[in-house]
Amino acid sequence: MALFGGISNRIRISLAREWELQVIHIASGQPYSETVDCRMAAGAAVFLPTTMTGTHLVIYSAIEEDNAYWPVYNENALLAVITVGANRVVTLPSNIFPLGFIRLASASNATGTLANEGAERTMVMVLKP
Repeated sequence: MALFGGISNRIRISLAREWELQVIHIASGQPYSETVDCRMAAGAAVFLPTTMTGTHLVIYSAIEEDNAYWPVYNENALLAVITVGANRVVTLPSNIFPLGFIRLASASNATGTLANEGAERTMVMVLKP
């Protein structure tokens, strides 16, 4: 059956999985990662390296890439902290994706005490559009 002057009522939907990989670093002696542009993402996961000084990641966000970054809190006024470990994959909370730009920070505990990394750390982030 055709609708609207010949346009079919069948809509072709691609079920292919699309994603974007971003390699991000935390410099030696620093807690903060490089900036990740999340403006077009709906979800993400982070592959962690075999060595991490921090046991948690804190999420920071900015509206524009070169602006000040602020810690992200959830709807319960709790700091957005993710427990991590070496050789793990962690997913990021979905409520961060309207935020624009994020940085991940290495932390030593669940209260978000920042931890400088002992060497450069390389993480791979998988962003789902």
